[in-house]
Amino acid sequence: MLFDVICHAVSGWEVRSGYLSHYFQRFPRSGSPGKRRFLTTAALCWAVLVVWLGLPPLVRAASLGDPFPGQWTVVFGQQGKDGGFNTYGVYGQGGDGKPGGDGPSLSLISPGNIQAVGTGFLGLSMGGQGGGGGTGGGAFYAIGGDGGRGGDGGSVRLTNSYPITASGYAINPSLWPLFFPGVGIWGVSEGGTGGSGGGGYGAGGQGGDGGDGGNGAAVVITNQYGGNVSTTGDYNWGIAAQSLGGNGGQGGSGGGIYGGGGAGSNSGGGGSVSIANAAWVTTSGNSSYAVFGQSVGGFSGGGGTGAGAFGYGGSSLNSGDGGPVNITTSGSYATITTTGIGADAIRAQSVGGSGGSAGTNVGLVALGGSGGAAGKGGQVMVHNENRLDVSGVSSYGIYAQSQGGGGGSSNPSVGLVAIGGRDSSGGDGGSVTVVNTGNIDSTDNAIFAQSVGGGGGTGGLAMGMVAIGGSSSNGGNAAAVIVQNTNTILKTSGFNASAIFAQSLGGGGGKGGGAVGVGAGLSLAIGRSGGGGGSAGPVTVDVTDSLIQTSDIMSDGINAQSVGGAAAWAASASRWRPAPSAPWLWGWGAQAGAAGAAGTSASPMPIRPFSPQVRTKRMG
Repeated sequence: MLFDVICHAVSGWEVRSGYLSHYFQRFPRSGSPGKRRFLTTAALCWAVLVVWLGLPPLVRAASLGDPFPGQWTVVFGQQGKDGGFNTYGVYGQGGDGKPGGDGPSLSLISPGNIQAVGTGFLGLSMGGQGGGGGTGGGAFYAIGGDGGRGGDGGSVRLTNSYPITASGYAINPSLWPLFFPGVGIWGVSEGGTGGSGGGGYGAGGQGGDGGDGGNGAAVVITNQYGGNVSTTGDYNWGIAAQSLGGNGGQGGSGGGIYGGGGAGSNSGGGGSVSIANAAWVTTSGNSSYAVFGQSVGGFSGGGGTGAGAFGYGGSSLNSGDGGPVNITTSGSYATITTTGIGADAIRAQSVGGSGGSAGTNVGLVALGGSGGAAGKGGQVMVHNENRLDVSGVSSYGIYAQSQGGGGGSSNPSVGLVAIGGRDSSGGDGGSVTVVNTGNIDSTDNAIFAQSVGGGGGTGGLAMGMVAIGGSSSNGGNAAAVIVQNTNTILKTSGFNASAIFAQSLGGGGGKGGGAVGVGAGLSLAIGRSGGGGGSAGPVTVDVTDSLIQTSDIMSDGINAQSVGGAAAWAASASRWRPAPSAPWLWGWGAQAGAAGAAGTSASPMPIRPFSPQVRTKRMG
């Protein structure tokens, strides 16, 4: 009976998505498409049953006894097929991977009161993963197939006006979909990962390029009056909206007299995220944010390895940007409450994807590829009217942040002549605006608003008789930060917990590539200079008709900072010989390059405080 129920649910999901049956297409002996689907569904049913039987007894009992445990709608785009193999000819080229399908769009309205063990109201649309490129092999020249593009996630719109209670146990949501935590309302759009490029092996071998990651689409959650949400358990958010870009595919490896790695591909960008709340939200677990909006760009794929008499490491391309995030809470009658450790009342984040690493290369002549460009953080806006009551340690009332991704680095180059690859700059942080008219009582900052530029990558290390380290890039710039607080009471009780902390912080510069001269005779090693820090933007704090109270040491009423990014240290250059007795003819050990310039701070920083306890800081 229980197995039949599970199989009925699983088979319905599999028929709609076809997400797993594609795996059996790789095995011709598995038979017809109908047989492949049957085998897939049967295997998945048994897997789900085994997992269910491993749950705590109370959880199993609750999931059987609850007539309406939750409203879940999960859709996937079809996964792209892998490219075919082509080997042993004079010229061989692997087939290209097929693109993944786009996830369908969802627009859902909650059906009524929900009491769930697990997530209460879920809508998820995920793009399919791109197929991998096939391997190419040939006596003279071979090219690996390119990876297929990941599908885009579909847009997700959720609307609720009924009470929702969700409970779970301590499982990190990043483990989804193997386990579902007890989130109240959860909307996700996620782009599929790009397929990896195929390898190319011959007298001349070129790896295929990775496929681009898919984009996340818009996610909109509207929680109306009457839609009170309550969750228990760690990592169980109250209301969460996420748009996630897919990661780029890895470049394929190339080997031969000439061996070139394929390029790591572009990643997808995060889409826009919007949450509007007009009801009570309560969470009681650790790391259980009450209202959480997040847009994240994917990581660009790493470049492929190149190996041969002449080796060239594949470069990584661009990372996706974080999209705009907008959270609005209306109604001074409503209260948002959290009690766990690290459980913010409102958290809004936009994060650019970090650049991928360039491929390693080995040869008589070895040239490093470039690290991938980092994505930018998007605009973040929070407008709060609700009362926020936060009692757990290290928990913020409002946490609003836009962060650029870290620049990609270059992997080592090794050869008689080796030139390290260049890193990439950090991504810029976006603007952050917080408008608050609700009372806040928190342990950490009542309002934390920050724009951060990403740090630059690291230039590639070079090792050879002639070795030149890879050059470095600058840190990303930070944007404007604005906080407006009117007619409220702000209280904090923790250590180093300013009532309002507003900061624009430039990213640190990238580190130049080091160089190691190798040989018993003549050798040359040249290290490269570090990159400059990113610039900071203006910071404005406007407080009117409000009372600010802090209780512990190092807890300012207002702390506003505009801080330029730090310059990176220069890389070193050194020489190495295989044995102490080996004679040196002569050689150069180049001086390390100069450090980059420090970033600049914006000026002026307007501050209109209404508090007896005010501190401002300007650095850089």
